[in-house]
Amino acid sequence: MIREDYILRLVRKYAQMVARIVGQNHAREYRNALQTIDQASMQLLSLNIGSVIRLSPGQLLAILLDGHDPAECRARCTLLVTLLQQAGIAHAAENRPAESRVAYLQALHILLEVLPRRDGVVLPEFAPAIEDLVSVAREKGLPAETQTALMLYYEQTGQYARAEDCLYAMLEDEPENPGIVDMGIELYERLQQQDDAVLSAGNLPRDEVNDGLIEMRKFKRRP
Repeated sequence: MIREDYILRLVRKYAQMVARIVGQNHAREYRNALQTIDQASMQLLSLNIGSVIRLSPGQLLAILLDGHDPAECRARCTLLVTLLQQAGIAHAAENRPAESRVAYLQALHILLEVLPRRDGVVLPEFAPAIEDLVSVAREKGLPAETQTALMLYYEQTGQYARAEDCLYAMLEDEPENPGIVDMGIELYERLQQQDDAVLSAGNLPRDEVNDGLIEMRKFKRRP
């Protein structure tokens, strides 16, 4: 109970930080927003947001997760995701598209790591929705590693048609990449193990799964 109270207080503290930043962005006070984001990032990681953007998602997660229990890690990660999202908004408004793109991609990668799959855990209200990040990040172009993480997330959450969309987006970008074809074969083989009702709920009925696997195997056999 004491630990739960601590997490609730932590989430409320983070929510207040986020509310201030969101308010500054809404008021078009973008430089002030970025300063507040830097302050919050320093409190969270002892790094300003520029340094955070330059780290790999793996490095960031290692810092965020070190020495904290799962509930606190989830709160810390979702705060950072929100800071990165708001930094992306501010950078875009300040005509810094490269910084905005990296911030959004970083946020998306971390959120994909900490989002609950089927465990019923609810993220804090201040956390951005996955589709909000995806829609903006896609406009800026998703690299293969992001598409892969997104595909696996959609598969794990039963959104099979969306997982397939990610697969074909990667194939469109890199049609000669055999690793993507192998990934597609593995995806469809896993989906074949699902019940018909589960596949239909994921908007990818069995006949489409079977057709997709046939198509991937054709890709595989191409010289």
